[in-house]
This record gives sequence, C-alpha cells and structure tokens, in this order.
Amino acid sequence: MLLEQGMRQERAHKGIFTELGIIFAKYSPSKLMDHIRSNKDNLLIPKLIRACENYQMWAEAVLLHQVYGQDNQAIQTMIEHSPSAWRHEVFSQSIIKVTNHDLYYRSMTFYLEEEPMLLNELLNLIATKIDLAKCVQVMRRNGYIALIEPFLRSQQSQNVAAVNEALNEIYLEKQDYDALSKSIKDFDSFESIQLAQDLEQSENLECRRISALLFRKNKRFKKSIEISQKDKFYKDAMETVAESKDPALAESLMRQIIDMEDKELFAAMLYTCYELIQPDVALEIAWRSEKMEYVMPYFIQVMRDLSTRVETV
Repeated sequence: MLLEQGMRQERAHKGIFTELGIIFAKYSPSKLMDHIRSNKDNLLIPKLIRACENYQMWAEAVLLHQVYGQDNQAIQTMIEHSPSAWRHEVFSQSIIKVTNHDLYYRSMTFYLEEEPMLLNELLNLIATKIDLAKCVQVMRRNGYIALIEPFLRSQQSQNVAAVNEALNEIYLEKQDYDALSKSIKDFDSFESIQLAQDLEQSENLECRRISALLFRKNKRFKKSIEISQKDKFYKDAMETVAESKDPALAESLMRQIIDMEDKELFAAMLYTCYELIQPDVALEIAWRSEKMEYVMPYFIQVMRDLSTRVETV
C-alpha cells in the first residue's frame, strides 16, 4: 500500500500515519491497535479519535485518549462503551490520573454493575483521592455497602465517622460481635448513643454487652453498670466502676455482690476497684457477711500502702 511505503520514508508527515490509521479503522480494524501502539508519536490524535468514534473502535479510542493525556475522556469512553472498550488494567491506568473527581464515584457505580469483585481493588487505587464519607454514601444508595468491607477496614485507621458506622452496621448484620466490639473500642468517631440504645433492646446477649460498652465509652457509667448487672457480666461492671473512679458506684456494686453470697466475686471486686473502696466500708461488709478471710488480702495491701506513705512523709 502506498501509505505504508510512505511511512518508511525519513521525515514522513504525521498525516500519512493518521490517514493510514483511518483506513485501518474503516477497512482493517484488526490492524489499527498495533498501528497506534507502533506510531503513537506520529499521529494527529484528535483526528484519528474522531475516526475511531465514527467507526465505533472504542478500545482504540481509549488508547488514543490515554496517549493524548485525556484520561477523563478515556474513563468516560470505557464506562459508556464497556463491552468493547473496558479492560480493568487499562481503566486502572487512567482512573488515578483523572481530574474530574465525579468520575471516581461514577466509576464505583460502574464497577458495581460490571465487575463487583474488582470494586475493592479499584477503591484501593483511589483511596487517597476520594471522600470516604461520600464513598459510603454512594454504596449505601446502591444497597451494597457490605461488598466494600475489605476496603473500609483498610481505611478505618483514619477514624472517619461514616466508615466506622458502616463497618459497625456490617459487623452487626453478620453477627460478628468480636469485630464489632473491637471496632467500638478502637475507633470512637460514630453516633454511639443511638447504637447503644438500639443494642440495649436486642434479645441477643452479646448485643447488650456491646451496648454496655458503648454507654461506658460515653461516660454513662451507671447505665452501663445496670446493663452488665442485669446480664450478670460482673467483670464488665467492675471494670466500668474502676474506669468511672466513683466511690459511690463501687460501694453500690460491692454491696450487691455481697448479697449474692459470691466470695470469689467479692475478692475480685476488692482487687479491681481497690482505689475506690473505703477500708471501713469493706471491713464492715466483710464482718457482717462473715467473709473476713476474703477481705484480708485487701487490708494487707491497704496497710502496706499506708506504711509506705508514712515512711515517705
């Protein structure tokens, strides 16, 4: 062909390469991709793009957009003509270069419809470029928030409220109470009181335990202790009392434990809430309930601390 011979000449004009590309688009589509790759620096790209669009050569049009630095247009072409234009590796090359941020969220919806199993990989590519709250909003609107759990977990270290709330919702739906409890302990940016109130009404014991934890994190210690006592999670109740640093709460819980006639639990209470318990109260309760042997380790420590303070003075 005359044009092919012309390409071999030194200083061949770009028009020759471009016109040959247009001929390939029209008559030999299978040759066009290799032609573009081999001669990308010698093409009048806008003109060849129009020819590709005219003859519906969408994959080739995408490549030309990328060569020309038009990554926004490359992404839009792949989305609009996905059967022939989309390739994940090609999409990945352009999505990290786009300047129109709306394309990030449009791409999320596109992947959700076309290749949902690759959505987390896409999100990892653009994680530093997107608004995480808006990302969660888009997925909630589509009803598939659980699909991006791996991505959300990788971003939770940022302690974004929308991410925390989405993950807590996912864990609760999956009944993964260990993960939910860890999420609540480690990341505090979310609407915790409403979640605590919802979990308190649950028939599931673990849900109510997490509710107590949430009230504790919000310094509603008395409410937290009430829930733990009701479900007989006395270790949780004691830890909450210790965190509250409230002697009145400590005495109240200790008196309830004494009424239960649980000697080991009484000893554990004295150990866990040592700094909050008044020695005279502990002695009175132990004497009245005939549990003096269980209060002795506590009093030995009290005497040791008192002696140390006196020696210091």
